[in-house]
Parts: sequence; structure tokens; C-alpha cells
Amino acid sequence: MSPTKRLLSAWVKPSSLTLALTVILLLSTTTLVAQGRQQAPQAQPSSPAASPIIAPPADDDVCATLWGRQECGFLGITKDGCQQRQCCWSPTLVPVPWCFQKKNEEYLCAVDVVTRRDCGYLGIDAKQCSDKNCCWDPTPNNLNAPFCFLKQHTCKGYEVKSAEDSATGTLIHISSLGGSQGCSRFGQDIPNLTVHIDHETESRVRVKIIDSDKKRYEIPDFALPNPESSARRNAAKRDYIVKYTKSPFTFSVTRVSTGEVIFDSSVAGMDSLVYEDEYLEISSVLPDDANIYGLGEVVTAFRRDPRGTRQTMWARDAATPVDENLYGSHPFHLEMRKGVAHGVFLRNSNGMDVIITPKKITYKAIGGILDFTIFLGPQPNDVITQYTELVGRPHMPPAWSLGFHQSRYGYNNIGEVEEVVKRYRQEKLPLDGVWIDIDYMDAFKDFTYDETRFPQARIRQLASDLAAHNQSMVLIIDPGIPILPGYEPYDSGMKDDIFIKTLTGKPIEGRVWPGQTYFPDFMNTNETWAYWQRQLAKTRADIGDNVYPWIDMNEPSNFCSGACTKDSPGFNPALDKEASANAFLTNSPEDRDKDIRIASEIEHLAR
Repeated sequence: MSPTKRLLSAWVKPSSLTLALTVILLLSTTTLVAQGRQQAPQAQPSSPAASPIIAPPADDDVCATLWGRQECGFLGITKDGCQQRQCCWSPTLVPVPWCFQKKNEEYLCAVDVVTRRDCGYLGIDAKQCSDKNCCWDPTPNNLNAPFCFLKQHTCKGYEVKSAEDSATGTLIHISSLGGSQGCSRFGQDIPNLTVHIDHETESRVRVKIIDSDKKRYEIPDFALPNPESSARRNAAKRDYIVKYTKSPFTFSVTRVSTGEVIFDSSVAGMDSLVYEDEYLEISSVLPDDANIYGLGEVVTAFRRDPRGTRQTMWARDAATPVDENLYGSHPFHLEMRKGVAHGVFLRNSNGMDVIITPKKITYKAIGGILDFTIFLGPQPNDVITQYTELVGRPHMPPAWSLGFHQSRYGYNNIGEVEEVVKRYRQEKLPLDGVWIDIDYMDAFKDFTYDETRFPQARIRQLASDLAAHNQSMVLIIDPGIPILPGYEPYDSGMKDDIFIKTLTGKPIEGRVWPGQTYFPDFMNTNETWAYWQRQLAKTRADIGDNVYPWIDMNEPSNFCSGACTKDSPGFNPALDKEASANAFLTNSPEDRDKDIRIASEIEHLAR
């Protein structure tokens, strides 16, 4: 439909005068567009980076309107800002809002604190917030949620189209109630989903929600296999019932023996299910003052605060700050209710937030799928046994690793390590293992030795002495391999094609202690594991059979932020040899240990 016909079809019985003026306007508009001229300047985005949010197209049914548009923005709002408000964007020469609300949608400020999306900036006040056509609620909250936030329309969710029961579960096909634009929290909704309800054992049930039409990323089975030995074990005697509602689709899991509903995605005031390309959200009902444990890795209270906990799952190299994400991500929690335990595991390795607030828990992931496994316990040790049966049991550690150890960063030479071992023996202190950090390496390159400060022969001699006393040595290894032609681990890694690549096929470049590095792709199991085993075997052959690796910075850690080259900003040990150590110190107490380490390394490199 042409722009002229679309405008005419939107009017109802215009007067002759109105019609005449409109025809003149249309003719003028058509001429201006044809000549490529612009009467109203479009606001410029605040930054050149485009938002990943997909705007509703102007000819979509919920956005195909001209007259009667309800303002969704403010004077000067950009396309990017409009999209963030889940609104329609359609510039026009007619004096109507370019950013406007979808038809038949009510945009509200009465949204749960969990779903608030920031509309302001640090220090914004009520008037400034109102000028941005946003919501203002300065009531303190435990989630540090913004006081100024975007209005939001209700997400309709999904409805059941068909369901097939079997002896081992249920297969359900569901479709978005609002089409691709039904929710649009951070992009278009995925229209068709498939729900697999799998009765795996008598105490374990799996609910997996996937895109019906397109393959999405999932944790590979070889990385986290579903144990075949336990599947279907006594599933007919299961202590749970899984139910679902048809419109909107929600599901619940009830413990048969007690009648307790332990998972229920029908939560008052929350979206029933959001499933978009880069955003997934689902919630479950909790009792008052819930007793939840887990959701690591984090330094915090043993029991997670039921009044407000936001746990981010995004593995990073951080010196154990309180209540923040750390080295590992474990989207699993154990809950106690009336002396009975159950567990919930979300099998998803994408970045996510898990948020606990009164009477609910909410999962927000930025990719992957929703793949829940619920463990019935009923005792805490039963839940942990059931969980580790699924994800894998802890490896049995060698006896010596459970003993007394000496570990320190900052040894200046091998003589200092030898002196420490000597003093332990003089003072008759127990010692089972000696750990040596990156001090021993040549310019921080893996599988090398600083022949001036830590000669290989002296390290081997110390290892031999430790072995004679039934003691072991642990040497640190960082997975980042420096980009240095002629350096054997780099050359063989390139030859064997074991490094993580970008979409263009080039290895991803990062920066750690030796400078610019590539990272082995440990999901490329056969070639990478064989490569890594060869490198570690050389260390044992060089030093001794009582030498073991200490794998560090495998989050993976990276001193760069974003795209990384040798000229990228940030700490670069290879370039900053003469820099003052103080230039890299911060005022953050959490970073104190890292600052000391950086300062020490710069001083050493300068020497």
C-alpha cells in the first residue's frame, strides 16, 4: 500500500476543507520525499553504537497508524531510545509523534521492581524523570533498582496449540499470543516454541523450552552429558506431577507426597514467559521468607536474602568482591520448605541474572534456552546427590592435596622458595605442597623458565628434594598463549588449529600477562585436549613426576575490554615496562590485591 493510500484509509468522513488541506499536504509530502528533502531534522543518537533491539516495522499491524498516535517518548528522542521503550518508530512529515505506543497496549508505571528498566542517570530527580516521560518511584529497594524507569506494557505470553502425552513425559507446542511483537522486551518474540516435559527418574523431572523453528545454542552434551544410566529409573513411581495452563502457558511441579507446589511459573504481576533472541525471562512462586541456598559463585551469606538478591552469572577474574559475580557460574539452588528439600538447576551457560524477591524467583538470561531440571530430594544430601549425578561428581583429590600447602605470589628467585622449604623443616611444620606463581616464567610465557631468576635446573632440583620428603610442587599455568612466532606452544597451536575463533575465522585476540594472546578452544575437545596434554607432559618431563599444574585465569581472563590489539587501551605488561606502578592503582578496596600484583610486575619488568 502506498503512503498516500495508507493515509487516506486512516481517515473517516473528512470535511471538504480538511480533505482539500490534506490533499495539498500529501502532494507536498510526496514531492519532498521524491526530491530527497527533509523538513524535520531527525534527532541524532547519543552514541554511534546501535542498539541490538529490533524495532517494530512501521507497517506492522500494531504500528500501522498515523492519527491517534499516543506519545511514547519526549522531544528529541532517538530511534534507539524509542525502541528501548518497546514502542513504534515511524518518522513522518505530518505533525504527529514519531515514537508512539503500540495499538491496543496500555503502558504502565505499576511494574514489579524486578522488571524495572532504567530511564535515567545518576542524580536524576522527579521532574527530570517526568520530562523524559518516564516513571518515578523513589521507594528504597534491596535490588538497587532504578527510581526512574520506563513505562511497560503487559506481555501476553504464549498459548498451547497442541500437546502429546507419552509414558515418559509430554510434548507441548505453544505460540506467542501477540505474534512477533507480542512482548518485545528486548527484541521480537520467537513466535513458536516447543516444551519438552521429561520424567527422567522418580526424583528428577526436566522441563525444556526451545525454539520450534530454529536451532539455538545449548550446552553440548559432551560438555554436560545427561547420564544414560539413570534416565527412566523408576520414573513410573515418581514423586511429582507436572501440570500446565493453556493460555497463557505456565507450568508447575507438585510434590505428590506432600502436595507442595515446588515450582510454579504463574506469578502474579510478572510476565508468564518471555522468549526472544537475546532475552529470556521466567519466574516461579516462592513462599514468604524463602530459605534458598546456592546460586554461586559468590562471596555472601550462606542463606540468600529473600527480601532482595540479584545474582549475576557471568564468570570473570575478580578478587572475590562481596555480592558480585566471580570465577564460576552455577545456576542451581537448593530450597528448604517445612523440613523438606528440593533443588532447581537451569542448564544455560549464557549470561544471566537470578533475582529473589518476596514470594518469587526470576530468571533473566541473554541467550540460549530455558532448560530446567528439578530435584525432589527430599533431604538436602539427596538433592546434592541427584544434582551431581546430573552434572558430574567431584573428582577424588589426591591425598597430598588435602594437606598443608605454601603458596605465595612475588618470589624474586628460586632461592627464596628453597629458603621457605628449609624454614618449614627447621620449624618442624607440616608441608605437603609448594606452589609457585608466574614469577618462574620467562616473560610470563607458559611452559618456560626464567633462566636468570628461576633456572630450570634449580626448579628441578627443588622438585627432586620435595619428592624425597614425600612433598609435591605446583606450577601455575595460564591458558592465554602469547602470539609469538617461534614460540613452540604458539606455533603448534596454530598448526593444530586449536584457538578460539571469531566469526571471520581469525583467532580471538586478547591480552594477559605475556601481552597479546590467543586462547585454546577447549570445546574443540580432541585437538585442543591433545595439545594441552602434550604441553603439560613436557613440564612434568622437564621438572619431575611430583609436579602438578595450577590452572589460572581460565574464565577466560582478559586485560582488554572489547576488541583487543597491542594498541588497545588498558594494562599491557608488554608495553608498560617503564610506567609508574601508581598509574595502574585504583581506589577500589576489592582490587587491592590485583593492584599490588600489577605494581609488582611493572617494577620487575622495569628492572
